[in-house]
Amino acid sequence: MERCIYCNSIMFGENETKRDKSYNFFNTCPTCKSIYEGTKDKNDKVLKSRWWNSQKQQFESANNY
Repeated sequence: MERCIYCNSIMFGENETKRDKSYNFFNTCPTCKSIYEGTKDKNDKVLKSRWWNSQKQQFESANNY
């Protein structure tokens, strides 16, 4: 379960398995329409990710939070 960093709502999520045993994830916030996407390894460690700030209409690095 992922929470939105902008409004703290529970996000809806989907996963896509890749060949190298990692997977892509995509989470959307039903309240503020922000997006959190990236790649995790098989142990759920985030390898890379970014946030879509719906108010600013731009992507932001997840490392800022």
